[in-house]
Amino acid sequence: MVDWRDDAACRTEDPELFFPIGPTNTRQIAEAKSVCNRCPVAGDCLGWAMGTGQPHGIWGGLSEEERNVLRRSGARITTRAHLILISTPEHFLMEVWHEPRSG
Repeated sequence: MVDWRDDAACRTEDPELFFPIGPTNTRQIAEAKSVCNRCPVAGDCLGWAMGTGQPHGIWGGLSEEERNVLRRSGARITTRAHLILISTPEHFLMEVWHEPRSG
């Protein structure tokens, strides 16, 4: 049986790269996401992470916070949407995804 992880670009990377300590480690997050951007199975990875509720790390090019936003919105990720998500600057996505504050 073929497993999508066999083709993952991260197989040759240090696993620590994908588990930055906190959201402020932007350099490490960007480096991890650059691996995901060139990965042929990033969509499968993201689908697995979303389906299994992975609470930590960069999976399929998305951070913990980005996946939480998707979970709350109930969004389904298509291959095309995944490509847009991982190629869009993070600061723009976070501005779009933050819910308006009531008050």
